[in-house]
Amino acid sequence: MRLPDFHVAIELIRLREQMGISFIPELPPVRFVRQTSENRVAEVVDENDRQLLTDLQQNGREVSDRELIPDSDGFLTVGGRKVVAYIRDQHGTVDEFNKKSDYRFHICDCATMKSMRNGGRERRYLASQRTDGWFPVNYRSGWGKRRHSLLQLDLCYHCRQELGYLALVTEPFSIERYFEQHDSRVPKSIRRIETVTQVQEYQPNQEDLSRQYRKAVDYRCQICRVHCDTEQHLLQLHHRDGDPSHNAHHNLAILCVECHMRQPYHSQMQRLAQNQRAAYKVRKLRQRQGLGDSGQNPRGRTNPESLASTGRDVSASCQQCD
Repeated sequence: MRLPDFHVAIELIRLREQMGISFIPELPPVRFVRQTSENRVAEVVDENDRQLLTDLQQNGREVSDRELIPDSDGFLTVGGRKVVAYIRDQHGTVDEFNKKSDYRFHICDCATMKSMRNGGRERRYLASQRTDGWFPVNYRSGWGKRRHSLLQLDLCYHCRQELGYLALVTEPFSIERYFEQHDSRVPKSIRRIETVTQVQEYQPNQEDLSRQYRKAVDYRCQICRVHCDTEQHLLQLHHRDGDPSHNAHHNLAILCVECHMRQPYHSQMQRLAQNQRAAYKVRKLRQRQGLGDSGQNPRGRTNPESLASTGRDVSASCQQCD
């Protein structure tokens, strides 16, 4: 035989109340927090520029002659970065013993680059920021198979002329010094708008207190344990000392309307018709949930639904506590 749970039997709860040993457990702790968002201007690394630098400094990036854009001084750039450009797939003479090719690399939009661009035939170049003077080259010696090797290339004659016009020629020409003087090897930064979300604690009002604490107790009365999740308005915020401004955690409780009306100094709640109707609904819920009930409201009426309407619904807290 399954025995009833005497801790939630409403008759025993009422008996304890008459004996003056009614007990309301303390509410579970609740943090009153809310999210706030604001837009901030953040300076972050340009990931596209970072990847470009990595490509240029390691294996190079293949580009067409039309993607090599001259800057205001006539230096070749890719993505705003100064580069050296050369033809990787070569068919000219290669000195395999000295590891040199008769091809040249370019740093300026010189006469050679312009003539190639204007010839109507797109050429493929490898853009690089390699500084050791060695260039990965694919070449073919005679009718043999194509080979891959690191070869030394010289600066284009016309590029030297362009540098002379700019009074920048230094002999011997050093690629490393060129990049040190004319380009930064640090990734660029960009500004963008970022939304920053913060969680902040706030001082709750009565409505927030009632809503959050009802949720914290799973929409159950802390005395009779009736479950009011489908009719949450039947639960009210109770101030144990009757002071509505005293919102300390230990001074609050969540009670159904009927249990609320039974608290000391709350008898005036019983005179309101809307409270009587709400208490009747609470008793019906208890019966459906197997919590037991005497079927009598605090004033002895069995069906307060016949009372005249007052034109307003029961609130989340009582007049005594307010």
